[in-house]
Amino acid sequence: MGIDRSELTGKIFALLVGYETALENGEPESVVDEHIFRIEGLSPNSDFSDMMFYGELDRTNQELAAEAAWREDVFDQYGRPGVLEHIRLQMCEALADPDIAGVHRRHAEMKITEIDANTPTGNA
Repeated sequence: MGIDRSELTGKIFALLVGYETALENGEPESVVDEHIFRIEGLSPNSDFSDMMFYGELDRTNQELAAEAAWREDVFDQYGRPGVLEHIRLQMCEALADPDIAGVHRRHAEMKITEIDANTPTGNA
């Protein structure tokens, strides 16, 4: 990765603020979407859209930015299998919470199934 995690977190956070501002101002969908496309360009290995729109929990913009940057560090060290294992562990932790919202529970269950089905050993 060309920039450190702190700098990446800041850039993603700024784009998230821009995304929310564009939504609030009623900007055209293409303008709103451009913020997400730019985030995905900065953190292509973070599964950002899944995390933001279909996450196992609600995250603040700062938490989204920090997690995306963290996943890029995991990718740099362990490759895609490491990122998938990290995501799988997050989903398992979410499912262990008895108070998890139904929609978040369903997402976590689906993500685990998806990861298990697409990794050679049955899990990441």
